[in-house]
Amino acid sequence: MFGWGSKPSEPPVYPELSTPTSNDDLLQISSKALEDTVDWIQNLPWQDAGKVKDVSIWKVKYLDNPIMMVKAIGEVDISAVDLFEFLGKDDGDMKIEQMILGWEVLNDVDETTKVMWNAINCPFPIQSRDFVSVKHMRQDGGQFFIVSKGINSDRALEKGRTRGSTTINSWILEATGENKCRITRLIHVDIKGSVPTVMLNLAVSKTGEQIVNLRSYLASKGLLQ
Repeated sequence: MFGWGSKPSEPPVYPELSTPTSNDDLLQISSKALEDTVDWIQNLPWQDAGKVKDVSIWKVKYLDNPIMMVKAIGEVDISAVDLFEFLGKDDGDMKIEQMILGWEVLNDVDETTKVMWNAINCPFPIQSRDFVSVKHMRQDGGQFFIVSKGINSDRALEKGRTRGSTTINSWILEATGENKCRITRLIHVDIKGSVPTVMLNLAVSKTGEQIVNLRSYLASKGLLQ
């Protein structure tokens, strides 16, 4: 897990994140993340941030953080049920996001909730980042939710890597026809440390690119209808 000659170090404790001590705590965090997802998508003062192909993007400032919270919406020719199953897999993100270096399930809380660790590669000269979050899946009527929220964790931090903080990382799927669904992507991730402004700006368009990359991957596997 750790690189040659490196040693794990003590992970940080971020004040904006919860430090759960039980599965009940984790379930409460995941429920609040779901509530926040619905509230923020509907009620924040979103600003139009353009498009990536036909995927529409909006952004909004979150507290005093220089990284914008981003919302993206696009359509995919696959049933919401099938896409929910695909994205809910532990390695679902790795199949559409080349920056992810690895992942690990730290705790299976119940059949809908788990604690996940993942690491991402960042463009030079930025150090790689890792994240620990609670991931929750839920169906509510015709909508399917996959929401993740960062937590503080004692999972060791690899030397030379910075731990980020996930405010929210959500996929919302809703059927729009037979074998068609609308994806709403909501994300705000603080990667911590010093980051060039150009990289902060790229985070906005990258959210839309995730939906485009998802389509491409599903098409390459013959999964689109």
